[in-house]
Amino acid sequence: MIDPLLVLLAAILAVGALLLYRSQRTCRAAREELAAVRPLLDQIQTLAHCGYWRLDLNTRALEWSDEMRRVNGVPMDYPITEETTRQLSLPEDFPKVLAAFQQALAHPGQAIALIARVCPPGSGAIRYLDSRMRAECDAEGRACAILGTSLDITDRVVAENALRESRSMLAEAQQLSGVGHWYYRMGEPGLHWSEQLFNLFGLPVVDEAISVEATLARIHPDDRPRVQEAMTHAGQSPQTMTLMFRVFGPGGAIRLHEARIRGEFDAQGKVVALLGASQDVTERRRIEQTLRRNARILEQAEALAKMGSWERDIDSGEGFWSNGLYRLYGRSPDAGPLRFAESGTIIVPEDFARLEECKRRMIEHHEPFDILVEVQEPSGESRYLRMVSEFQAADADGGGLGDRFLGVIQDVTDMKRTEQALHDLNESLEQRIRERTRTLAAAQEQLIQTEKMASLGNLVAGISHEINTPLGIGMTAATSIQEDLQKLHRHFQAGTMKRSALDAFITHSLQGSEILVQHLKRAADLVASFKQVAADQSSDAWRTIDVHDYLDEIIRSLHPRIKPYAVEVVNACPREIVLRTHPGALYQIFSNLILNALSHGFEPRTAGTIRIDARREDGILELRCEDTGKGIAPDIQKHVFDPFFTTRRGSGGTGLGLNIVYNLVTGTLGGTIRLQSEPGRGTALIIRIPTDLGGKK
Repeated sequence: MIDPLLVLLAAILAVGALLLYRSQRTCRAAREELAAVRPLLDQIQTLAHCGYWRLDLNTRALEWSDEMRRVNGVPMDYPITEETTRQLSLPEDFPKVLAAFQQALAHPGQAIALIARVCPPGSGAIRYLDSRMRAECDAEGRACAILGTSLDITDRVVAENALRESRSMLAEAQQLSGVGHWYYRMGEPGLHWSEQLFNLFGLPVVDEAISVEATLARIHPDDRPRVQEAMTHAGQSPQTMTLMFRVFGPGGAIRLHEARIRGEFDAQGKVVALLGASQDVTERRRIEQTLRRNARILEQAEALAKMGSWERDIDSGEGFWSNGLYRLYGRSPDAGPLRFAESGTIIVPEDFARLEECKRRMIEHHEPFDILVEVQEPSGESRYLRMVSEFQAADADGGGLGDRFLGVIQDVTDMKRTEQALHDLNESLEQRIRERTRTLAAAQEQLIQTEKMASLGNLVAGISHEINTPLGIGMTAATSIQEDLQKLHRHFQAGTMKRSALDAFITHSLQGSEILVQHLKRAADLVASFKQVAADQSSDAWRTIDVHDYLDEIIRSLHPRIKPYAVEVVNACPREIVLRTHPGALYQIFSNLILNALSHGFEPRTAGTIRIDARREDGILELRCEDTGKGIAPDIQKHVFDPFFTTRRGSGGTGLGLNIVYNLVTGTLGGTIRLQSEPGRGTALIIRIPTDLGGKK
């Protein structure tokens, strides 16, 4: 008896064998079909430059098609693993690839897209791959593999980047040049404006087309007909139309635009589109107008100044003359600039030789020059031209100007003649000034001599007054003795002379004789002092003096002039100072200083002091004459030594006192004098003279 379980098992095995046989036949057929399709699939991948890959999630086996290798730029024998695949990806892009894998695993059956970059080993060239991937699941619904394709889009990305860069450069160029463009396709509702064109009109940038009416509305009403006419003409002829018109720019301001318009035509000659470019030339036009105005002003200035300018390029030898220079030479601009050699026919030989030397030094050493040359006219008259030139290096900013010489030539004939006339006039004036100076010097010398004589006269008057006193007393004493003697003589003849009378006469005569001798000696001293002072004033002789004693003699001689004032003149000079000097000059100096202080510093009944002091150090004698008078106002102090300057002209002042002092101190004695004064606090005059000057006389 057959066991039913064995029968069931045999039946199951038979069915299994049948199913296995059928499955093998199906797989064999599938493999044969796949083998037939694979070449076609490879061709499609090659044509599309799209590779295929598969990752088995159980075995981690990674399979690449041949085209996948070519897409990634790796050789056919290159080992393909997850690690080598990671190495091909750029480090900054690999996180994006990993995220796409995770997203594919999270959403089986859904295609995940990404663009990533790879760098083939050894090449350094970056490729852009557009990849798609999708997870496959097993019978239980678990992801068992990831399938993917990669398309090489490097050329497309490079082209897109180049296009973006080109558009960016175009926009930047338009912005820098102030040029905007527009495009109008026939039959479309409006014009397509570039970004810069919106900027030129001060409008916000929009993507939609701008209608023809809106475009014309931005143009000045008076210029719209010309713009419409130019657009119509551009649609009828391939010629490019150029025109200028006014527009309403940012903020409604009127700006000037220069535009070019041309049409695009098909093979049949029918217009299909209009292209236009517009540039804001407001500033350019303003600059052009300014340049024209400046050129006109320069030409007028050159004409007024009788001058012209020139320029010569060193490398090309090309030269330029201004209109003023052509006028200066009486030459037509059509004849071109005058050659240097031709200048020798009109410039006198000696000046042309100097000009040649200046030109040589400028060419060889770039030395500028500024010379005056004489030009001989055909009429025989002479003209004088001032020629100034210098070297100018090439523009550092690449402005197109190379090394060159620049020059200016000016007709200075009138100026030269005026200078000669002024020179002759100056010579005449200088001669007259010299004559007047000599006359003035002679007059001043005469005045100084007169002042000296007047001073000597005052001295004589003072001495006469001083001598009168001792002589009067002596005369009285002599008269008294004479009367006593006559009286004694009468008693003697009458025989009545007594001894007591004789004793009285002798006593009285001795007393009178003593008085007479004393005052006669005083008078003799005064005469001797007068003789010395007078001799010093009238002589130029130098001698050695005791400064203190000589100052005493000066003060004594001025006593009659000092007496009306309640002023004490103090001689504070040390007695040991001995000096070889010009005594007459010293007398004039201090007599003028004392008298000037009395007349200008004190009122007749005003008490005060005039103090004279001296000190000697380092070969210099400093003499100081200081008073306690009224002082001198600041605005007057700078004029006190000027000749003929006086504040008492109506009271007998000549204005020569302090000027004589200044000349004697600085001239005769070789010293210096300075003034110190403050209103209400007195005046001081400080004299410094060298002590060895007298020894050289």
